[in-house]
Amino acid sequence: MKSNAPEILTKPSENLSPSALGVAATQLGSPETDGHKRRKDMYLNRVELIGFLGSNAEGKTTPNGKAVTNLSLATKTTYLKDGERHERTEWHRIECWGSLAQYAASFKKGAHICVDGELRSREYESSGTRVRTYDIVASAIINLRSGQRNAPSAAEPAEAAA
Repeated sequence: MKSNAPEILTKPSENLSPSALGVAATQLGSPETDGHKRRKDMYLNRVELIGFLGSNAEGKTTPNGKAVTNLSLATKTTYLKDGERHERTEWHRIECWGSLAQYAASFKKGAHICVDGELRSREYESSGTRVRTYDIVASAIINLRSGQRNAPSAAEPAEAAA
């Protein structure tokens, strides 16, 4: 009885092109086998951060009436250098729009949150020099300290009543 499983290649010197991999290449979404209809799956712009707010949320309304809230989120990384433990803090600017902005506007300094979103760059000129900065545009936010959670909103589903 013949197996439908792809043949396992044992020679490390063999060329492992997508056509040599057969079924595995199509499952991975190889552009060589999928053509243009799945090109959009070749890109990913996703950021997930967990940290603490360094200041209170700054909620505003644009002249067009859209809600926008800016958050300043701190994340920490620890590493060893020459046998010593070091810590580095990174600060991230988070933008929230619409109903998510209304929810995020109530966050206070020190709130422990998880942010899911995408990276966006913008450029401006300062003192005759072109400056590029990167922000995270949030698509979801979860307040990780249950004692500080507000009333349920679209960004945080309500729990079933006991």
